[in-house]
Amino acid sequence: MGSHRRGRRIGRLSARIVTSLLLTALVVASAAGNASALEGALSGYIGPGTYTITGDISVPAGQTLTLAPGVVFEFEDGFWEEYEFDIEGALLAEGSDILPISFRAVSGVPEYNYIRIRSSDTVMRHCIIEDVGKVTALNEGGLWVDNCSPLIEDCEIVSASWHGVYVTGSSALPTIRRTVSHDNGNDGFDADSGAGLHLEHCVSYGNGEDGICLASGSNTLVGCLVYGNGEDGIDCHGVTDYDAAVVNCTVGPHPGEGLSDDSAYRLYNTLVVDSNDGVAVAEHSLVVDDLSFFGFVDPASGDFRLTAGSPAVNYGTRFGAAGTMLPGNDLDGNARVQGIVDAGAYESSHAVDPETGGTWFSENLLRPRMGQPVFREDGESFTALVGLMGSYSAGSVAAQLVDPEGGTHPLNVVDLTAADLTPGSGLAMKLYRPGLETVQQVSLLIPVGTPDDVYRFEVTVGGYTYFSRSAVRVYDTYPISYGVLHITDTHIGYDQETYTATERLQFFVQEANFLDPELVILTGDVCENQNLGHDWPQQYLAAVADLRVPIYVVPGNHDHYNDGADYNPAGRLRYFHEINRFRNSRLDIGSARFYGLNSQFNYGLADFYRCHGPSDAALDWVEADAGMLAPSESPRFLLMHGPNYDYFSWNMTNTGRVRDIMELCDFDLGPAGHTHRFETFLNSGENSFGRNDFEHEDDWGRDVPFPGYPLHVQTSSLGKEEHLSYEAARELEGMETDAASAAAREMGFSSVGEAVTELARAAAASRSGKRGLFGDDIGWRWIQIDGAEVGFFTADTDGDGYRNTEDPWLLGEIRFDLVTNPDGSIVSSVENRHYETWTDVRHHVPADPSTDYLVSGGTLLRRLPDGTAVVAVSSVGPLATSVVTLEPTTGVASGSHVAFGLRSVRPNPFNPRTTIRFVLPEAGTATLSIYSVDGGRVATLADGHLQAGSHRVLWEAKDDDGNPVSSGVYFARLSFEGREARARMTVLK
Repeated sequence: MGSHRRGRRIGRLSARIVTSLLLTALVVASAAGNASALEGALSGYIGPGTYTITGDISVPAGQTLTLAPGVVFEFEDGFWEEYEFDIEGALLAEGSDILPISFRAVSGVPEYNYIRIRSSDTVMRHCIIEDVGKVTALNEGGLWVDNCSPLIEDCEIVSASWHGVYVTGSSALPTIRRTVSHDNGNDGFDADSGAGLHLEHCVSYGNGEDGICLASGSNTLVGCLVYGNGEDGIDCHGVTDYDAAVVNCTVGPHPGEGLSDDSAYRLYNTLVVDSNDGVAVAEHSLVVDDLSFFGFVDPASGDFRLTAGSPAVNYGTRFGAAGTMLPGNDLDGNARVQGIVDAGAYESSHAVDPETGGTWFSENLLRPRMGQPVFREDGESFTALVGLMGSYSAGSVAAQLVDPEGGTHPLNVVDLTAADLTPGSGLAMKLYRPGLETVQQVSLLIPVGTPDDVYRFEVTVGGYTYFSRSAVRVYDTYPISYGVLHITDTHIGYDQETYTATERLQFFVQEANFLDPELVILTGDVCENQNLGHDWPQQYLAAVADLRVPIYVVPGNHDHYNDGADYNPAGRLRYFHEINRFRNSRLDIGSARFYGLNSQFNYGLADFYRCHGPSDAALDWVEADAGMLAPSESPRFLLMHGPNYDYFSWNMTNTGRVRDIMELCDFDLGPAGHTHRFETFLNSGENSFGRNDFEHEDDWGRDVPFPGYPLHVQTSSLGKEEHLSYEAARELEGMETDAASAAAREMGFSSVGEAVTELARAAAASRSGKRGLFGDDIGWRWIQIDGAEVGFFTADTDGDGYRNTEDPWLLGEIRFDLVTNPDGSIVSSVENRHYETWTDVRHHVPADPSTDYLVSGGTLLRRLPDGTAVVAVSSVGPLATSVVTLEPTTGVASGSHVAFGLRSVRPNPFNPRTTIRFVLPEAGTATLSIYSVDGGRVATLADGHLQAGSHRVLWEAKDDDGNPVSSGVYFARLSFEGREARARMTVLK
């Protein structure tokens, strides 16, 4: 058990030990009369034995009192007064683990006044102080250190009626080591009147008020455990001018706060059970109000050691400020081991996890990986970064690329170096994840002739294999003209609308795969809140797992949050490291340069949730790095979450410097997020109220042809609905044919098709009626790169030939439909509802991996292992539909090309309703039913005699009893005269 357990055992045994010693003890005292009774001035040597204190005692100034191991002072209570011990000279009370020195009240006496130390020459070791009290009128007492700095080690203070240890005076800075203060009436350790404390491996628990209360002196708490006190864990009398470094401490649960009045605390490798937001520094520390989060062994019984799965294991650091104060051992006396220290007071015995596991990538593969990809031509090199302790040779490394069809392509290992994560290093600025102490830097060469493709990356170092999907993009020659898709504010975990944020991201992935850009960039707020236990990283990663192009992610303010609706100031980005291990980074595609910056967490509601803005260190790096670029290294993008310009200047700090750097270093565009609005901003002039402020605010909303665009762009949320959807067109699409035609005629249109098109056009022309997938202002931007310039990044949303200065492309305006016919043929239809011509697009058509197909409507590029056919189409124009058909080359049934089958399911995926369209070649009995993936019938939508021709049936995602079905995959099955057709559909809720 820990030292606090050992202290209580000593307390119980001390009386028995002293009793046996009295038989042979030699007593030497400065008091006359009874050799076991003491009062007045004391000095010299007192041998082992029990002494009754019959009056006030003291050590005069300039004199020394030495107490032998085994000495017991029992304070007798006078009728009018309680006795006290004043030490103005030096007290040398040095017991041992077996023979401690004890100070206590006589049996039946509740307390004595205090032990007051006024000399820095005093040393107390292996002492037990019990029943100490205070002078009530003066409110002073306990084991009282008054304006001096003695040494106190391996002591136990228990059952004091007031504070256990009380320290006063601006010259007071005692060193107290391995000392337990528990079950006292007020604070375990209390500093006041400008005093400071230096506590090492101390324990404070079970006290009536605070565990430790600090004053405005210099305070250092190292390796301490504080838990189960009556009010706060660590407090500071409400003062704000104190200095407190808290290193490798554990602060358990308290009725008040773990850290109170916390604005000046500097936490290093520390664990605190608390919810607050005010610490000055929190490095490699966690402040969380959920006790179970920490993975302590048995906190209910005071055991705060770490289980194997604790997030505190290997979470600390041996570098920087923490390293200068890092204790050599833990509270149990075990050495801080394995290079990576644990956070908290205890070091675990669990081996360092190299973190090679993971569904989508290995945790400790830092780059390249999903969220931090690499783009190179064949014949070029790149550096892989792996977080792994130890030293390895280049000969122990192997690396390869794996293409989408499973083919492997070896990489040449050029070099391997290990870099410690020391303060001030380049890694320290970019890399934030606590627990990473050493990074293996592996230089790799892509052999000439490696095929143009997007690859899974694999590297083996010292027997550990690390991997990531969609991590490396290899070119024969860098592209000159290409697109980059910009999304922002996916807010995974925001599930308060009809469709969740995860479902919206899945829709985007389908659209992105069709458009086939070179890169997707996500500018923060990946999650809604980093709720403890929330699986948002896995939701996000599962949603983008099928993305066929690399994605580059920078953090937003929500990604810093933790612990429910609030954020954990000592564990910001606690979960975001599962998405990207970099705060700030750079990505290149040929001559294009992308700098991704962390605009940090927000100031809070009083400041309109503005981000802090990029740090000085990050901007120093950008300015130095971008300032060295050649003019040909363009275009240049500065990515961050908080916009640099907005109504409220959403980045609170460094806005002017960001503007200057963009101008000085010739940045072309600054994609951002955060405000959930479609906006653009100039990079010069007065922008605090200026959307589209080319000349005057009256220009807001007008169409401006390109070129002439501003340098700063803002994209709206992808994940949160704005509730301004235009429903008329959707309602028409869901109606039966006759009803839809009648409704269209009533609105003055000649056909349903014309009505849908014109209503959509009218909605797009109106700011308040603009429709995304399920609501207003949900969209993405296509950033067109032409050589060294940005061609455009805004859309023509009303078809008038001009790109509107604010508008991006709306999510959901690319419609997907997939039908499998009874002859085994598969029809993939993609409808483009944008006023845009998309070129070199891709259909990804699910198909039977054991069947060969003839492809029409496009060019078959490849078959994936799951059977998916990737088909290229040269272009699809505005308001046009691209149709690709896969026909099996064997096993085609006779008569399979008659006009029969399921033609479409729209929308798909859907919630809460979709329209199923089918065709019958002649009149007859037909049945249309819905089945689950396990083959169970869910609902029958049609069953009886139907006329020949086209039919449409509405399904509202309910079973035959009217109960809503759950999210998942379902199949529509049409049966007619011995023939059958089926279509796959997805219900999203």
